[in-house]
Amino acid sequence: MASYAEPSDLLARYDAREIGDLVADDGEQIGAAALATDTNVLAALSDASGQIEAALVVGNRYTASALEGLTGNSLALLKRITCMLAICHLMDRRPAGYGDAAEKRQEQALDYLERLRNGENVFNLSDQKDAGEVDVEGPTYSEYDQQQMWSHRPRNAFYPGLRLPNGR
Repeated sequence: MASYAEPSDLLARYDAREIGDLVADDGEQIGAAALATDTNVLAALSDASGQIEAALVVGNRYTASALEGLTGNSLALLKRITCMLAICHLMDRRPAGYGDAAEKRQEQALDYLERLRNGENVFNLSDQKDAGEVDVEGPTYSEYDQQQMWSHRPRNAFYPGLRLPNGR
């Protein structure tokens, strides 16, 4: 499975020199052209994509195929979150120099994932747009009364009288 963002998306959002420093293991900075195929960049994007799936697929709100099918601004947001998490994973390779910055970025990304998981924010998918709306339909008073429940039969006896939320 492919990542939700490509190395070019990461380079569009973050400085190539910084990314080159983060992935270089031999002390020499890696150029922007080589970052597109760098195994550390690809691993960070895959890790971030897995983290997104783990957060959003829980509760059956999103599926991996629905996330892959995003377009437009929702896709751009998914790429942004993926890149935020990926850069944090790359910063974890150099924790001495990036501890607080990585933690702050990761906290922002995880907070947004939590809001997506809970339905406070949703991607532009037809199934998710109405996820936060509550259905308040219910039986009318006469329909409720016609159910002939045991509590309705003996008036003012053992069971208290019927009270609906509207006071009837």
